[in-house]
Order: sequence, then structure tokens, then C-alpha cells
Amino acid sequence: MSEVIREHFADTSYNLAKALHFNKVSMEYFNLLKIGAKGETKMLFQNCVNRLDWVYHNIYDRLSQNSKDILKQEMADSLAMDSIMDGLVLLQPEQRTVIENLINSLNKGETIEFVQPNNY
Repeated sequence: MSEVIREHFADTSYNLAKALHFNKVSMEYFNLLKIGAKGETKMLFQNCVNRLDWVYHNIYDRLSQNSKDILKQEMADSLAMDSIMDGLVLLQPEQRTVIENLINSLNKGETIEFVQPNNY
């Protein structure tokens, strides 16, 4: 994403993608909250969805076509990423460190092998 936004933009596409990802996840949760709500509370949650949608499109519409295409791919599984984070929260700190090291190794292109103990 070398040309992130057609206008001047000094940040990295990584931070922009993360911000839009969390925006989308928030929108999904507010949509879920609307299902069990009624009256003014339902309207409040709909207003939240509308505002988050405005934020997303106000930025997205300024992206280059190449950046839009990449972002669509990245955001296709926003709730899957959220599910992974939910799982990480339940781990002990030492276990999270193991997962972080695993991710770092994968990002470096290293091959990871899982070996099952003989007594399993």
C-alpha cells in the first residue's frame, strides 16, 4: 500500500488498517446489540452504527483503488481476528508469550512444526 490515501498522509497503512479493522468490529457488535434492544436503546445503537459507518467511508472513499482492494481482503475476516483475541485473553501470560513468539516466527517466514509427545 505505497499510495495509501490520495491526500497527504504521514502514517503507515498498518495503523490505518488496524483502525478501520477495529471500527468494523465495533460496528458488528453494535449491530448485535441492536437485536436485543428496543425503543430508544435500539435507536442509540443504530446511531453508533451510523457514525462508525461514516468514519469508515469517510476514510475508505479517500483511498487509492489498490489500497481499497488490499483493505477489502484484510477486513474480510474481522470477526475471526476478534475471536483470536478473545482466545488470547483467556491464556496465562506465559502462554500468550508462546503465541506471540509463534506469530513472530511465522511472520519471519519460519516453518513451525508441532510434535506430539510419544506418551500422548
